[in-house]
Amino acid sequence: MPKEYMAITKLSDEYKEVDLAIGLNRISAQIKDLTGGANTGMNDMEVYCKLLKSENFARSISHIQVSSKGITYGHYLNEKDTIGAILENINYNYSNRQETLTISFTDRDALVAAEMLDSVTSQLQQTITRYRHSIAEIALKDAEKELHEAEEKYTNAKNSYVNFSDAHFQASTHATRQKEISLEKEMSDAYKHYQAKAKQFVRQKALKQRSYSSFAVIQANSVPLETKGHIAGYILSFIFISIIFTKGLLLFKERQSEGFQLDLGDIFSPWTLTIFSWTSVIVLYYLQGTLDKIGPNFISCLTLWLITFLPSSFLSYLLGRKRGTTAPDYNIPINANMWLFHFLFALSIAMTLAYAHTIWTVVSQFDTQNILYNVRILAVFEDLNHGFLNYTHGLNYALFFVGLWLYPRISKYQLIAIIILNILMELAMMEKSGILIMILGALFVLYERNVISKRVITTTLASTVLFFFFFNMAKEDTSNDQESMSFIDFFGMYITSPIVAFDHLRITITESFGPNTFNYIYPYINKLGFNFQSIERLQDFVYVPVVTNVYTIMQPFYNDFGKIGVAFFGFAYGAIFGYAYLKFREGNIIFRCLYIYLVEVIIIQFYNENFLQSFFLVAVSAFFVYLMTQQTVKLSITKHKNL
Repeated sequence: MPKEYMAITKLSDEYKEVDLAIGLNRISAQIKDLTGGANTGMNDMEVYCKLLKSENFARSISHIQVSSKGITYGHYLNEKDTIGAILENINYNYSNRQETLTISFTDRDALVAAEMLDSVTSQLQQTITRYRHSIAEIALKDAEKELHEAEEKYTNAKNSYVNFSDAHFQASTHATRQKEISLEKEMSDAYKHYQAKAKQFVRQKALKQRSYSSFAVIQANSVPLETKGHIAGYILSFIFISIIFTKGLLLFKERQSEGFQLDLGDIFSPWTLTIFSWTSVIVLYYLQGTLDKIGPNFISCLTLWLITFLPSSFLSYLLGRKRGTTAPDYNIPINANMWLFHFLFALSIAMTLAYAHTIWTVVSQFDTQNILYNVRILAVFEDLNHGFLNYTHGLNYALFFVGLWLYPRISKYQLIAIIILNILMELAMMEKSGILIMILGALFVLYERNVISKRVITTTLASTVLFFFFFNMAKEDTSNDQESMSFIDFFGMYITSPIVAFDHLRITITESFGPNTFNYIYPYINKLGFNFQSIERLQDFVYVPVVTNVYTIMQPFYNDFGKIGVAFFGFAYGAIFGYAYLKFREGNIIFRCLYIYLVEVIIIQFYNENFLQSFFLVAVSAFFVYLMTQQTVKLSITKHKNL
């Protein structure tokens, strides 16, 4: 595979500067922006994206001279499909929140990549500016025509008023006076209209004559010295797959000698939950019928995800399960370090109240009418370090996981108190996922203990959707006049929209390895002296046509690695979750607790990724679960005799 280099630049639109500079005051420019007039047509940066991927644009790039080679880029490529090759080399990322466009150009020669990116930027600038000038010329002709029409109307109105006044100079009847007043008003209105058209004509003439840049370059063209791609990451991925396949082959030979024992698991197995999750959301999508069409990219990526995740999860469970192994009696409470459990429970009460008080102290400084909305904004955009209180969320989860399996060794009041602590923590962060984890976790444990049936699970899940609808309404900003979200909009935004929004994703242009996938891991690795790039927590919103910024579990993998990433992490997640389910079925205490969290991750995979993206929370929860499930902690001290 030939080495490739990627040149990168970042652009920002300049339409606001134009509006303020030519004939519009600040308020008028702001009104134009708010009503959408400033960001439509060629002023919309999404049009730039479509232009970059058009065949006409690629054809113009193919005729550009490569100065370092002395030939055109089309001849330099020497490809059968030159246009297709150029379109493949040009990529972009658009951020509608920042109104920025990142463009990259890939080539096997670093100098050529830099030259061609400069050419792409220049060609884009010229094309958009030329189009804007042509639009400005048409607008100028229209303004001139409207000015002449307004002048003619004003002249006619003025002549009518003057002629009538001269003809009825000595008349004093009421009807004559009313007619004169009416003609005077028509003349005044015509004059105001004429003035407005004159100003419009002057502004359009200035826009036509003005030489300006359609966009500004806010990050100069740069080419990393290393080639595109991170060989270390791919080597580690290869080693991971090799280990899994080798272990799988050894287990296959071992099970073959023993004789296979086919076990499909129960309804909470990773493969069953995955099939249920994707089937349900696709059926609901077609029943709702108000969203855009599902795109081909989602269909191909979902196919890759399913054909890797399902076999991987099932085989890791089947090959690891020894013949004759039976599931434990889940009605028997687990063994745990009760002294440590009660100590952490008391610590959790203090930490949760302290965390809630910290959040309240901040949000109470603002409008108390929208306090829940403000709490959510703080949770999304905060950059606060709560110190030891950062571990509260994970500790509460761990207490909940262990407490469910400990009952009735602990009282129902203590279990209720743990649930209340978790709810209080979720309210302090305005997070829905924690409440969903508790609901699904309770259903999972009760089902495994044969307390509830599948019908109860179905009814509870339907009630949960209604609960989250009203929970979401509580978070809305009630200070504006916008209509509240209807149930159909909520249903589309949070359940069926991610599978439609997925086709809006593009592979991230970055010099870092997997910034979307490992976004929540890199901050901890960087403390060791590394410098991995992270991305913003909040994803861009898209319209499908409801607004959404969630893109299924496959989003970070596709953003970073394309379809290969979807297939690889489908295989990796399948192996990990299948192994976790295996250990749960074997009665492993730690995995009995942690699989509660994985149930939620698997069920909401149609919505977003909640495993690696919650790395810190998962790690803290696992740590406290491990502590509470250890009966003793051994410390050994060895004395060495001096010779």
